[in-house]
Amino acid sequence: MRKKLFKLAVDIVNDHYISGWCFHRLRKKTPVEVFFYGDDKKIGGCIADRPRIDLLETALHPNGNCGFYFKMPANFKSAGFKTLSLGTGKTNTILKRYDISQIHSVVETSLPKIIFMHIPKTAGSSFNIFARSIFREDQVKIHVEPHALHDLVELQKSCAFLSGHLTAGEIKKSITGSSGIELYAIIRDPYRQLHSHMNWIKGIGINQQHNFFAKHHRDFQNLSLAMNDIDFKKPKELQKFVDTINGLGAHLFDNCQTRYFLDHKPAKINDANFTEAKDNINLFRDIGLTEQYDAFLEIFCQRYSIKMVKQEGKINKSTQTPLFDVNDAATREILAPLVATDRLLYDYVKNRFQNSAQ
Repeated sequence: MRKKLFKLAVDIVNDHYISGWCFHRLRKKTPVEVFFYGDDKKIGGCIADRPRIDLLETALHPNGNCGFYFKMPANFKSAGFKTLSLGTGKTNTILKRYDISQIHSVVETSLPKIIFMHIPKTAGSSFNIFARSIFREDQVKIHVEPHALHDLVELQKSCAFLSGHLTAGEIKKSITGSSGIELYAIIRDPYRQLHSHMNWIKGIGINQQHNFFAKHHRDFQNLSLAMNDIDFKKPKELQKFVDTINGLGAHLFDNCQTRYFLDHKPAKINDANFTEAKDNINLFRDIGLTEQYDAFLEIFCQRYSIKMVKQEGKINKSTQTPLFDVNDAATREILAPLVATDRLLYDYVKNRFQNSAQ
């Protein structure tokens, strides 16, 4: 029963450190102490009072000060234990227990530098978490899209893994010579990616008084508010949305995945853009499918001789009510113009990289 009094989530767990957040459900503003055990031996503990902006923005915690970070002792060897546990409270209530086989080992050998082109709503957040679990903290930079191209060039010198909402064209401009960089991406069933992306953008404007709304650019706010006035389950309203989409809406929802593989940012996507996207696909070492994420991860680990640890659940999974039924034939026909090129891209990637992996 005491276990249910605490809310816990672990972001990263490896043989170097553990990070996440934890709080008491009835006393949310009072930081709790989290303890860590190798089998039954206490390794150490820390106070869960670090700021977590994500929890504040999503209203999961009143002030967000419930994050924890615990660095393993210098003499810690995961192979010396069978389990790793997290607990809290005066009675040391165990909140989570890992078999040691579930613990990532930080990569100690030199690997090619990796740039991950993070296409929205394709399991990219899960892959970012995986990268943070296997590389040293100072070797990983996530969400590098705000950086200027010059900064990206410099980051390549110091980091092993870079990830961001960067297009292939932007990445090409930042790569310097034959720098041994390998490119990765993940794409998703186009209808499901479109629905998830639309739902996420709509979610920005659900609560205008919340920090999550305030942190976004005015253009995103206005688009989200407009989308909140639409009943996407009504065919006429959905059809009007598709027919009149332009500007930021077109950039986000008109064959979004194809756009990421282009050198420029067209107002509308056409067949010539698919040809350009196919050319840029040649730059990538591998492109995974969201629907086959575990297989993509396994191939990645095998390629670099990395210990494969299956991830727990989905990261950044939407809790929004579905906008429409992605399996409904009439709905898919209305949405077809927004996914036409993405569908060609998806099939092309599926055939090419699946065949090369065999």
